[in-house]
Amino acid sequence: MSTVTIYNLIGQTAGSRKRYMEQAYANHKRALLALVEEVVEEVVPAVVEEVVEEVVPAVVEEVVPAVVEEVVPAVVEEVVPAVVEVLIV
Repeated sequence: MSTVTIYNLIGQTAGSRKRYMEQAYANHKRALLALVEEVVEEVVPAVVEEVVEEVVPAVVEEVVPAVVEEVVPAVVEEVVPAVVEVLIV
């Protein structure tokens, strides 16, 4: 085998490897984009729906009354007199 033939074979192998890697990259990129699209189209709406149906009502039922029962009286007892005192002085 001549030196030129050997260099040609090496060049063809390198070119084939480069094309293979480019194709593999393109395939992985397409698969990743399809996965992202599926998440955006199916998972995100499902999570939003779950939050709206489950979390928001739970917050309204449990957190809001707790705030009204505990935080509002504390504000009235501590903050309002301090504000009035500052305004009077």
